[in-house]
Amino acid sequence: MKRRLNVYTKGQKITLGPSIAKGGEGEIFAVLDHPQILAKIYHEGMAESRERKVNELLDEKYQELSTFSAKPISALHDARGAFLGFLMPNHTDSHPIFELFSPGSRRLQFPKANYKFLVRVAANLSRAVAAVHATGAAIGDINSNGLLVKSDARLVLIDVDSFQLSRSDPMLRCTVGVPEYTPPRLQGVNFREMARTEDDDLFGLAVMLFQLLFLGRHPFSGSYIHGEKTIPVSIAESRYVYSIKGASEMLRPRGMELVDLAPSYLREAFESAFLAQSNDSRPSAVSWVETLLRLEKSLVPCRSIRSHYFFDADKICPCGGSWSATQAMHCWTTCRTQLLQGQILRYKPGGPNPLKFGVSSSRLLQLQQHARFLCFSRHFGSLELAWYCMRGQVGVERLPPTRSFRPIFNKLRTIILPKYIDGGSR
Repeated sequence: MKRRLNVYTKGQKITLGPSIAKGGEGEIFAVLDHPQILAKIYHEGMAESRERKVNELLDEKYQELSTFSAKPISALHDARGAFLGFLMPNHTDSHPIFELFSPGSRRLQFPKANYKFLVRVAANLSRAVAAVHATGAAIGDINSNGLLVKSDARLVLIDVDSFQLSRSDPMLRCTVGVPEYTPPRLQGVNFREMARTEDDDLFGLAVMLFQLLFLGRHPFSGSYIHGEKTIPVSIAESRYVYSIKGASEMLRPRGMELVDLAPSYLREAFESAFLAQSNDSRPSAVSWVETLLRLEKSLVPCRSIRSHYFFDADKICPCGGSWSATQAMHCWTTCRTQLLQGQILRYKPGGPNPLKFGVSSSRLLQLQQHARFLCFSRHFGSLELAWYCMRGQVGVERLPPTRSFRPIFNKLRTIILPKYIDGGSR
């Protein structure tokens, strides 16, 4: 790239700095003496096919995209006037959105992020998609590599030059896509031959929102009861793993109880997004903004760790947080202890069931006797945690290694709970 060290924009010479990133279409460079901008130079043979779309994006009608994206600022040419690429804002202070999916990467890149932060990012993502649709464009290639997040939850769409510009004549299509974020109707098709719609974007948006809110899990990732299915195949067959209707014939991954704790309006929105019966029937980006604002307002701080938020509707801490597994389990047991301690002991036939996990009232009365025994341990809340462990949701190696806790846990898992939960009627 040394032969293109000097490029030109509007007649002004620009000196390229070191390469920052390289992709299938081109390479990103720093711009000397202008740290606030970057330059994208297309690979040989690709610039000519991209020139018209870049010039179209520079039109005033796409100015709104600047708020949420790395939209081209100006075109770049060589000394002879041949198109090379474009200048765009520098957002290297951001991180890819997939860094928020798992607690491990979240702890490194977003150490102050909690569940409320995730909801806010999700709302900002929905706003960004709504802003794109307001211009008449479609993103087309929504995926976790094309979104950057700043420390204040603001969001940046990148690869804007791949957007579909529907108002152009002829239409400038998006010719790429990632199957895991592609709706059923577009699975296996040639993107160069298919026009994208806003509804197609809304499917990819819903997948991204689900991953943000539910530990990075893909909503179509699970175990098919009759064999193996890839995520794209599951999408094509509309096998949404967490469907309220429960007709996907897919088994959930372990540890995904957080989905069941979500408010009903949120689960219904995902149901509509993933099991839409016709095109244009998915929740719009604006609708998602309203849903997520409602969710954010409903979150309440954890009683144990004030920086941690959880769903108000169920009064149960989801322990999504950004801590280690041990810290998360501690927070879970602490919150559950405050809710369950005394409730089991005070339970009377006909009263509200404090467990809500399919345990009948008769078996709950029997469980009371063992609850009294567990009161001798400061790990009383582990009763609930042991239930999950017995179900294979939480491994014993993830629990606090205290001497007094392990014998109680083993007794619960191997003797007591199987008798009262797995045995007999419920």
